[in-house]
Amino acid sequence: MMDWLFIMYTVSIAIQAGLFFIFSNTIMNVLKDYKMHEGREVMVRINKEMQNPLFLAIFFSPLIIIIVSIIFHPSIFDRWVIISFITYFIGSLLVTILFNVPMNRRLDVNKNMENWNNYVRQWTLWNHVRTISSVLALIAIMIRETPLI
Repeated sequence: MMDWLFIMYTVSIAIQAGLFFIFSNTIMNVLKDYKMHEGREVMVRINKEMQNPLFLAIFFSPLIIIIVSIIFHPSIFDRWVIISFITYFIGSLLVTILFNVPMNRRLDVNKNMENWNNYVRQWTLWNHVRTISSVLALIAIMIRETPLI
């Protein structure tokens, strides 16, 4: 049976999967058709708006929940939770920190970006990794909760 920490973990992963999906499927496809300066301006604004307390709480909540669970509720851990968290941690959290955020910072300071299409292509590639990783992390949790497996 799921407890409140496990439910919060699952919901936060699901929200992130949806967010990453909408960027890959829609937002970046729209932005790629903008001229460089217009696309850059919109993306910089999106990046600044994203850095808000609610987003950051949801983004880091799987990590926080795992730490809290290790300390107070280690019984929720099994191979599927571990697989889910490792997939999320490497494919979503680390990819964001190591690739997407640095690209966003370079975009913010480089007003004369030479290749907007290259930025969009690379950023979207890493976002696909985040999307797939979040979905796989969610699938691992679903497998855990499915009595047939």
